[in-house]
Amino acid sequence: MCRIPLLSVLLLPLRILDLCAAPGGKCTQLAGALHGTGLLVANEISRDRCRILRQNIERMGVQNAVVTSLDSEKILAYYPSFFDFVLVDAPCSGEGMFRKYPEAVEEWSEDTVAMCACRQKKILENAAEVVAGGGYLLYSTCTFSLEENEQVIRWFLETHPDFSLLPVSADVAAVTADGISGEERDLSAARRFYPHLASGEGQFMCLMQKGEGLRGHTQFQDALRSLTKEEEKAVQVFLSDTLGYIPPHLAGLRDDVIWLSDEMDECPPGTFCCGVPIGSVSKGRLIPHHHLFSAYGGNFLRKVDLSADSPQCSAYLRGEGFMWDDRAGNGWCAVHIDGVPCGGGKIVDGYVKNHYPKGLRIK
Repeated sequence: MCRIPLLSVLLLPLRILDLCAAPGGKCTQLAGALHGTGLLVANEISRDRCRILRQNIERMGVQNAVVTSLDSEKILAYYPSFFDFVLVDAPCSGEGMFRKYPEAVEEWSEDTVAMCACRQKKILENAAEVVAGGGYLLYSTCTFSLEENEQVIRWFLETHPDFSLLPVSADVAAVTADGISGEERDLSAARRFYPHLASGEGQFMCLMQKGEGLRGHTQFQDALRSLTKEEEKAVQVFLSDTLGYIPPHLAGLRDDVIWLSDEMDECPPGTFCCGVPIGSVSKGRLIPHHHLFSAYGGNFLRKVDLSADSPQCSAYLRGEGFMWDDRAGNGWCAVHIDGVPCGGGKIVDGYVKNHYPKGLRIK
């Protein structure tokens, strides 16, 4: 789309919101652009889809995300004028998916288009209020519908004169068509993605900037809690052995001990996950979470680095254990594949016990 170099021109640390984030492809790209800095709030109103979003955040080892399942009105109440960049990849009628998914044709109707346009306006109305002064709002759909694309943006710009439509880079313009303008407003800066111009299906996007103003603060009761004495002791023992140090920002969220990034000191009610779950404590011992290995596996004192074409790698991805150099020492280790942390294991006398999640294993 507009790609992420746009973010490099903004001052760090950035606050970013992906308002309709599931399943997480664009969200994890945003996380990659942040390089572990700033704050990324990934929101999905559907709790079932939010679980998928959370799994992808974990799998990609994102360190600085808050995953929530809230409607846009609640997001507005919690984060007024807060974000430097807001992405609204809005639910739509899916006309751009007709070629890829035949069921999308069966589900389409004029009533669906009208319903989606109404919902999109409501989402954008709330999204506008969470953009900080000078911040950016990126709107996109995967439909060709004028009613859900240019007509929604025309309405938005007329009702929000503090926002202006921005041009895209020459690279994006070269593989897209101009937005369809009307007599009352030039929308050519908006972009239409057509299958005959670029690889992919049909999409629409436009980038808007808010006028200068304030950068707000959160307004919610923090869902994080202090660690219990049992958790503090168990975490200290575990992290001293696996990392050799204790990170400065730790908290509890439900049954998990959480490792918070530098720009993350609170999270709102309705949070699915926040930062990186280190694990849960049972009977005085910490049971590590997969997210810890994917996010901070590069920091582990004990690493098992496998080649992607090795038999040990195939065994690990199937959920099996394997022999390893016993000089690595006993204890929890991060398993890397071609240098990328992918999961965890426990070395016992030269044998790596597998702790790769069952749901990710190759059958």
